[in-house]
Amino acid sequence: MLKLLKVLLIIAGGFLIFANIEPYIAVTRMIFGGSSGIDVCGELRPIPFIGGFLQGGCGFLGAIIYSLAGFIVWAIFQIVELLPIANSFNVPFLSGVLARMQKAPQVEEQWSDRDSVRRIKQKHNSVVERSLGALLTFSWVMYLLDLGLMSWLYSPLSETGELNVMALVRVLLGVFGVEVVILGLNLISNIIDPTRINYQQAQQKSTREY
Repeated sequence: MLKLLKVLLIIAGGFLIFANIEPYIAVTRMIFGGSSGIDVCGELRPIPFIGGFLQGGCGFLGAIIYSLAGFIVWAIFQIVELLPIANSFNVPFLSGVLARMQKAPQVEEQWSDRDSVRRIKQKHNSVVERSLGALLTFSWVMYLLDLGLMSWLYSPLSETGELNVMALVRVLLGVFGVEVVILGLNLISNIIDPTRINYQQAQQKSTREY
């Protein structure tokens, strides 16, 4: 049953990925392809004989560029937003972070160190932990930006304050859909594939001295 559920989640995830990239392509097109700029493709139209072909080819190339740019923006949002899930439920990710934390070079603190030197050493010794914390904070900022973007695109609330349920569902799927699927896949994998826990062995670092 769990394996079947995993397959269904993968199918749902593929559908959500395909559906959720489109808004980012639309935003990219609005930002970089607005009516205020010069219509490069339109300028090719008056060229004798081949103007129409050049205009069509230019439009096709522009569509590819906008699609690629939209996909890149979407991928950045998704990767950063997935950090909280990876940090809590993805065993290979946690194993890798643990290895880096345990292998990170440490600076021994001396009793004669001044307070400023001690604080710098403590920051040095916790750089991996603090970097991970900063990335997790950044992921929640990206969630807020994503939620604002989707709300702006689909307007779940009208100007009179009426709730559009379908638009709200679209916003929630756009912001959280892929994350819910990935979370489900991680939970199922942790149950049916417990060997993932041994994905990477970490060496214990030397004990800090204070």
